Amino acid sequence: MKQTGGDWNPANRPLFFFAGSYGRLHFDAEEWLGVDANRFTNVERVAEWSEDVPNPGSMKELAVNRNIEGNQLFGNLFAVNDFADVNKPLDRRRHSWGEFEASIQAGIPTFLDSGVFYLTNVHKRNHSTSMDEALALAPEEIDDFDWLFDTYVELVNEYGDRLWGYNELDQGGMANKIRMRAKLEDLGLAPIPVYHPINDGWDYFDELAQGYDRICFGNVVQAPPGERRRLLMTAYQRHLKYPDLFIHFLGLTPNELQAGMPFDSADSSMWTYTFRYPHSVRLSAMGHKRWQLSPDLYTPMKADPATRVIAGNVTVADQWAVIESLVHWQARLESQTGLVRYPAPETVGVDL
Repeated sequence: MKQTGGDWNPANRPLFFFAGSYGRLHFDAEEWLGVDANRFTNVERVAEWSEDVPNPGSMKELAVNRNIEGNQLFGNLFAVNDFADVNKPLDRRRHSWGEFEASIQAGIPTFLDSGVFYLTNVHKRNHSTSMDEALALAPEEIDDFDWLFDTYVELVNEYGDRLWGYNELDQGGMANKIRMRAKLEDLGLAPIPVYHPINDGWDYFDELAQGYDRICFGNVVQAPPGERRRLLMTAYQRHLKYPDLFIHFLGLTPNELQAGMPFDSADSSMWTYTFRYPHSVRLSAMGHKRWQLSPDLYTPMKADPATRVIAGNVTVADQWAVIESLVHWQARLESQTGLVRYPAPETVGVDL
């Protein structure tokens, strides 16, 4: 079995990664000190500055909740495109670069996304095609893929041993992913394979599960709620056969389904929606639109990130709290009950 690269603990699950860079929003990370939605918070740092915030008791409780039997519940995800524009070199002056360095130095699990999703979106817009059509193209047919490949390799060579992990350049379907992964492995890298159930088929899941210690699971971000539920249920059932396999779900906010189908790790930028799209919609964890906000309900935006709200006074901290409660509840349940995360198939009557 191949070991994927990075410094990670396979027993540390569930683990949720906050995706979406403050740098992209032109906020400095220091602006978020004292805000419940500070993605760089760890137990030690909360203890250091909890006395300086308006409600230190809640912050201390937050610190306790973030550490279940020594495991970290949260990590940070950055994408290659957070650090450079297309066909430009890495820009180490960006806020996102400072966040990236700070996350690693603080010992927080830090995941590097390949940036393929971003580059394919750029290609789709430039060529007026659909996302599915763009994702099916071979890497050589995607504009500026060579730039992404070189920048990805540069970052992984510099930071790979300190990252939690880094996923492969998953462009162009199963055959192209296998070819590109072999190219990366020949360079001494050990990326996490990315599995797309809709396009790859379940036989390929078995192949990856038998050959690697962990995989990423895609096709979730743009899946409608009903389809997403079926994907998660099938993933859980298939996972029963490989209880030691670690699965990271790309673009999945922790949600109520995972009470019965525990996830190993996932990432989402949903927590940023409050201040990125204050005029649009409120979303549930499963991606449902709660309601459309009309212009007369818009709450004026203020400069302080802690007070950025939308109608109904929903703050970034509120969204953080929802995610935290789901992840914390699952971890606490497992630690106190000895719950077996992925029991043998015969114990649950699942016919694989």
